[in-house]
Amino acid sequence: FIVPYDQRKLLYNCLSLFNCRSLALPHTTGLEVYSSGIFSSKLRFEKKIPVLGKIFGCEEYFLSLGFSKVIYGGNYITQDRKDDIFLNLIRSKKSIKSIFIFTLAKYSQQYSESEWLLTHLSLFEALRDSNITDIYIGGHPSQNIDELHYLVSLAKEYLIDATISSADSLKAFNLSYRFISILTSAAQTPWLMGRLVCGYGLDEMRKSVQNFGIDPYPYKALGLPDFTNKADLKHWIQDKNLESIKSSN
Repeated sequence: FIVPYDQRKLLYNCLSLFNCRSLALPHTTGLEVYSSGIFSSKLRFEKKIPVLGKIFGCEEYFLSLGFSKVIYGGNYITQDRKDDIFLNLIRSKKSIKSIFIFTLAKYSQQYSESEWLLTHLSLFEALRDSNITDIYIGGHPSQNIDELHYLVSLAKEYLIDATISSADSLKAFNLSYRFISILTSAAQTPWLMGRLVCGYGLDEMRKSVQNFGIDPYPYKALGLPDFTNKADLKHWIQDKNLESIKSSN
């Protein structure tokens, strides 16, 4: 049986009771690779079945969820893939904009509403100061459309024309050359496809996330920049060396 990896204890107990050969399948396109030590203790109950991982480095996280071991199936997302099925998945007719923002829900147990707001406001300030006037905003699955419209209205106050994107993280890679992710793993997909990616979140927001028990720096373990202040983010946006990488793609 192939089962989603976040099911209730009863299902896993039934699979074990009837000796079903099972494999848990993560629901995310992210790599599930986090900073060492974040998930060193058990977060969930023992499940007695393996889970499918993409690349090495995800062991600590999946074992903390109670899975018996990690079976590696490889990462199917790569810019070297040229098969028709994959090309159809990533094809898009939308126009390219300067920056694509992956955001996340305003209301969460992981951080406060004010921390969420201040992070987005400082992001828009950095974009305005860098003369970025056109962006996409991609929401998290837990986010409602009203929050996205609210972000569009905030961006407008900073003279930024923001367009809501419903594209998944794979198709989104065709919509920009640069991606900024606010504490989500969504931008890992464009990175795997060769795009420029950074993480962003103010210190206060990251501290709350860490206190909740989640990795506050989801991109550092992959060797990617993960900024905590507006000045560093502005430098990344305005970096001319990164601009030359963009043009080569």
